[in-house]
Amino acid sequence: MTALVRLYPRAWRDRYEDEFLGVLAEAPPSFLDRIDILLGAMDARLHPEVPGDGRPNEHDVRRAPSGRLGSIAAIAGGLLWAVAGVILAVAPLDPSSGNKDSTLGVVLVLLGSLCTAAAVLATADVMPRNARGVRAMGLGIALGSVAILGGWPLLIIGIFAIWILTGLFAGLLALQGARLIGLALLVSTALVVGMNTEDPRALLTIPFGLAWILLGAGLAAGLRFTPTVSTGDA
Repeated sequence: MTALVRLYPRAWRDRYEDEFLGVLAEAPPSFLDRIDILLGAMDARLHPEVPGDGRPNEHDVRRAPSGRLGSIAAIAGGLLWAVAGVILAVAPLDPSSGNKDSTLGVVLVLLGSLCTAAAVLATADVMPRNARGVRAMGLGIALGSVAILGGWPLLIIGIFAIWILTGLFAGLLALQGARLIGLALLVSTALVVGMNTEDPRALLTIPFGLAWILLGAGLAAGLRFTPTVSTGDA
């Protein structure tokens, strides 16, 4: 366990290592807690300034579960969207219709979209403001995902609802301090609107997926938001 604590910056360890080890000794951490210690060390290196007196406590070991779940959901969703694009681009033609067999790709899009909806809902829990609006966006993305199951024209309505709400969410991220992540998600959303399941434009889902993975990495590293705008407090 001492080896994990040594991942924290030297200045932090000089002040808090003994006390932090004491917290760990009183309540031995689980496997997930050990992951959170790694994430906490990453956060401490990315944000060396410590609010208040920075004293370690049990919350430093067991971080808010919403941020952890949001990170996992965003990364999983991003991977699914990226893989879906590749599957759609290389899918064989269906002899009966003359079109590509896009069933597997659409299923992956559905699963990826549900994961990103979960990521948006989880992100709402770590935002100081706008939580209500962000939850509405997450719910809307989830409903758009379900609409995909309805076939044409619900499928296209659901897809565009997902992209529009993702664009709004991306803009909110950029306004609340996550500028790089927000802009990456916003630009990739604009790109993915031009995708086509029947040709190589299906690969436009790859940058879209990578942007979600970037959000997941940010949440894992303790991404912090600033209350610059308000669309509805929790």
